Amino acid sequence: MVLWNPTNAILQITSASLSFIASTATVVTILRSPGGLQTPYRRIIVGISLSDALQSCAYWSGPMAVP
Repeated sequence: MVLWNPTNAILQITSASLSFIASTATVVTILRSPGGLQTPYRRIIVGISLSDALQSCAYWSGPMAVP
């Protein structure tokens, strides 16, 4: 059984926040570029970045769900 550790929670929240910011920046950069979502590569990268942003939100809220 792993006990709740505030240091681990801070590290998890920090890394999840940085991941969310980077994924969001990637999506915004691609969407604002002149080519937009015209190539399959860009569409795949946007999809991966969006799923990473959602996963980062889940990781960010994880330490707060400890009973």
